[in-house]
Amino acid sequence: EDRFATVDQDELILYQSATLAATDRLRLPDTCRRVAFSPDGASLAYGGVKPLLGLARTADLRDARSLPSLANVESLAWSPDGTTLASGHTDGVIRLWDAAEGILAKELPGHPTTIRSLHYARDGQTLISTCDAEGTRIWLTDWGRCLGRFPGLILDVSADDRQIILCYPTEATPRFPTTFLETLSR
Repeated sequence: EDRFATVDQDELILYQSATLAATDRLRLPDTCRRVAFSPDGASLAYGGVKPLLGLARTADLRDARSLPSLANVESLAWSPDGTTLASGHTDGVIRLWDAAEGILAKELPGHPTTIRSLHYARDGQTLISTCDAEGTRIWLTDWGRCLGRFPGLILDVSADDRQIILCYPTEATPRFPTTFLETLSR
């Protein structure tokens, strides 16, 4: 069953795509700003302010559980196998969560400000993050190590993970170059 989700301040609403009918609602304790479906569509992660971070089953939204977030959530990404949820926070830290257990598995500090976007590569171990203040970083999540960083903000990543489309918002005329990353095509 194809579904999509929307957030309206403190309410998460799940819709059936074919009919556009709201099928489930989940009242949240505070403002929700980000939502991400797991790769298999069985779970939904949500995050927002004061700080709000949680997981829910998409079947009914009744099995929602909060995760102990320390800062507001600005970005979410699931690993390709759905076992790990990455959350990007206003404190510049990426937190990796064991999705089945709902426990914090690892922290990846290093960005000086808010993490605006996250993208997992197909290998499930490489994570790309973007921060307004310094641009983009590539992480090896199993080692908790940053492989490198470069200017620009992520707009999109190709399905084969070999190309990243970046924009450079600080320049007068934005450019949209494509960068080939050998680290992602192992």
